[in-house]
Amino acid sequence: MLTMCQLLNFRLWTFLSFAHFCFLASHASASDICTGTLANIVPENPYALEIGEVFEVQFPGSNGKQNVHFLGASRLLDGTVGGYIFFDPRKLEIHHFPLGQMEILGPDSKPIADKDLESIVRSIDQEGGTCAAYAIFNCMHQLYASNQLGNGTIVHHMDTERNRQRFYVRIHNEYYGDDTHIGAEDEIGKELGFVISRLDSSSIINFADDVRRSSSLGWPMIIGFNVGRRMSETPYTILDHETGQISDRRLWVPQDGSGSSGGHEIVFLRTFKDLEGSEWIVVVDSNWQGPRLWSIKELNHLHTGRLQGWTVWQNKPTPHPLPPAPIAPFGNEDLGPDLRYPLEF
Repeated sequence: MLTMCQLLNFRLWTFLSFAHFCFLASHASASDICTGTLANIVPENPYALEIGEVFEVQFPGSNGKQNVHFLGASRLLDGTVGGYIFFDPRKLEIHHFPLGQMEILGPDSKPIADKDLESIVRSIDQEGGTCAAYAIFNCMHQLYASNQLGNGTIVHHMDTERNRQRFYVRIHNEYYGDDTHIGAEDEIGKELGFVISRLDSSSIINFADDVRRSSSLGWPMIIGFNVGRRMSETPYTILDHETGQISDRRLWVPQDGSGSSGGHEIVFLRTFKDLEGSEWIVVVDSNWQGPRLWSIKELNHLHTGRLQGWTVWQNKPTPHPLPPAPIAPFGNEDLGPDLRYPLEF
């Protein structure tokens, strides 16, 4: 478990910024792109707008504005931003809008760069029983997208499609290469220069406090749990305005004691309390490309769902310049390249 002293040395986000948005529900032309304006930017904070923060939207045809929560700039595998995601707690709707349908402006009416908006990574919806490998990959991708680079080697594993595929395969082999499924989170994290700290699962209160603490300091968490025999249904609707589709509302949550059908692994990013008074956890689930929300009440199933988790964080500055690319993606270079991996031409 991370101690408060350890975490406070690195990152503490305490500001609340507000933005004004309007948006189109259909593809926009260059002449009618909706814009939003941040009311304030605090220079010492890492982002002008963070996951969970409140901003205002102006709906087309509406005379007034309403408050929603920012859920992140959708970060694709190649590092680009694909759009913006927000949550309307009054209507219980999550909206994804692609680039080109909205623009975010600062107090000076100049566009806010995507690097100043907190990212949320898009998962690859898993194939078969590979949730744990994708959860570890998504966690490392989230750190990379947040410019938390550990010992710097993650840059070489995420910079090209070829290297990203090799990185995922490395994680897959580490997790599924034996029958124990133990230690992959630690092994991968430590090789990349991150610290893996187990969340306190001795009680529901302690587990929830650890989740909130890691959230407040900006560190992602890898969470494992047992699922029930049937998937639950989300209380919210997810609308993708890029495709016009409404997403499937099914979701795996911790089993409540009525029977389990196996284990699952996901990533927790942030907790926040919405404007209606409900508390949520923003999650990246390996089953879905877009983010989901868990009610904080799901943590009440700590024991029946056998929840466990690890915070992944950084306790040393990333070296500059960055270390050179390794001869092999992982392994002991003192012994030469690992010939299980193809070499360059």
